Amino acid sequence: MGGPQAALASIDPERLRFVSPGESWIERIDVWMIPVLGSLVAQEPIARFLGAKSPATARKGGILAALLYLAVGFIPLAFGLMAPALPVLHGEGDLFLPTLARELLPAGLFVIFAGALFSAVLSTVDSALLAISGLATENLYRRVRPASDARERLIAARTITALAGLSALVIALSGESIYGLVEIASSFGSAGILVCVLAGLYTRFGGQLSAFAAILSGLV
Repeated sequence: MGGPQAALASIDPERLRFVSPGESWIERIDVWMIPVLGSLVAQEPIARFLGAKSPATARKGGILAALLYLAVGFIPLAFGLMAPALPVLHGEGDLFLPTLARELLPAGLFVIFAGALFSAVLSTVDSALLAISGLATENLYRRVRPASDARERLIAARTITALAGLSALVIALSGESIYGLVEIASSFGSAGILVCVLAGLYTRFGGQLSAFAAILSGLV
């Protein structure tokens, strides 16, 4: 594309608008809040700061992770902004990045890219499934059957993992785009959990029943 300056010059200024034509600020903020606020109570950051050895380590780790997230996330963002000027097929939608790699990379590097892409997806999926089974087994099944032994809980966890995987498959097959699936995953239940987390951290309002009500409301 002639270097970084030419690449930046090829970006259509309309693509840098925060609000698209015909869209209100409220609609745009609503779209942004789903993944942003949903990520605050996602399994990945919570598992990492709960595993930190001190509050200072958790704070530094969170800031460093956010900076790395922005740096790495800028790469596909840049490709998306420069997409109209790139010498690849257009109109691929969710397959744009793999199409770009297929068109520009040698066969060997494309195989490595595809493997890395699948590895990243599978890593995220298995972490989410294990989190679901662990939370459901410890917080729900163990309360329903407090006398259950380790073997019974292991079977329950494996069953929940399989059911969660099948549910995720059904949702994925019914989705129309990757963005839509990410939106569903970020919004499902996150509203209620976010309310519980913020209320628990910064207020003394409510109790167990209030938390359950907030979580159930967030599922609607």
